[in-house]
Amino acid sequence: MRLANSMWLVPLAACSPSAPSQPEADAAAAETSAATLAPAPFQSYVERRDDGLRVEVFAPGDGPAITASSRVTLHYNALLPEAAKPFDTTRETGIPLELDLSGASGPKPIRGLALGLIGLKRGSKAKLTVPPALAWGEAGNPAGGVPEKSDVIYSVEILEVR
Repeated sequence: MRLANSMWLVPLAACSPSAPSQPEADAAAAETSAATLAPAPFQSYVERRDDGLRVEVFAPGDGPAITASSRVTLHYNALLPEAAKPFDTTRETGIPLELDLSGASGPKPIRGLALGLIGLKRGSKAKLTVPPALAWGEAGNPAGGVPEKSDVIYSVEILEVR
């Protein structure tokens, strides 16, 4: 059809709002595809071990898992269950701790910390609740501020695993 002012009429079906344009359809398909391929969000989990150690993982990390012979660089806060502030931390200084879990060199961690790190990966964030038997035992560590028969809680972030 032709109007007096030389404009062409477009059939109404071509302007239907129910039919998306090709770029819109492509974008919607890509979004749907990305949503089905995206990994599920990480769910934290708690592992209770037979020796009384409790490991709660908040971030899984990636790369090789820590083993008993690994060298590990980490940040940590060490607290008592009822304490609001850590009695020991690397976060205040900003200088991470380097541990050789094989015990060949450097500072030797308490047994529960070393055992709790095994299986974590670079980037892992976890809370380790260490029972007295795997920490400082019946006597505690009075010089370090740990009373007798006390659990110790470590909040750790693994920076590097070698």
